[in-house]
Amino acid sequence: LSLPMATLSLSEESVFEHAQRDSLQRCLEAVMEQYAFTSHTPHGDPLIAIQLLLELADPSSSWRPYLAVLPPLRAADAAWLWPEAHAALLLRGPLLRAAEEIRESVEREFRALEEGVFGKERAVFPASTFTLPNYRWAKHVVMSRAYAVEGMGGLMALLPGIDMANHGAGVEYG
Repeated sequence: LSLPMATLSLSEESVFEHAQRDSLQRCLEAVMEQYAFTSHTPHGDPLIAIQLLLELADPSSSWRPYLAVLPPLRAADAAWLWPEAHAALLLRGPLLRAAEEIRESVEREFRALEEGVFGKERAVFPASTFTLPNYRWAKHVVMSRAYAVEGMGGLMALLPGIDMANHGAGVEYG
């Protein structure tokens, strides 16, 4: 059985396959070249996050049903998304530093993309969608739901439905 992975997944590979407009293809190549992002980027693949936002910006996107079931940013429970004051009250030592590091990394990444790509190509990356809060949401989705797919050479991907069951068989609950 063979599945059309580019049609059923969001990945670094599929973002280029979905890039039908020359300007989008050029922009995504600039992201890859300028920032040297790969599927091994420490805090989630930015190309998958960008693709999520492109799909969010497209009212006719075939990904609308999937986007509709993803939790909104306000419901995200990752410590790096907490307000800094809350994180400082609830976390200590390495956990606090890790949350701060991820938050700062994602914010630096967004600022670099905004300056180098998004801000220069508003027809492709609308300002109403490509915001820091939306980018945080997309990065959280990637960091919490994407995983390496063996059939895609270990490439990180989001597979709707499967990403909602990403747990080990040996997990014990309360």
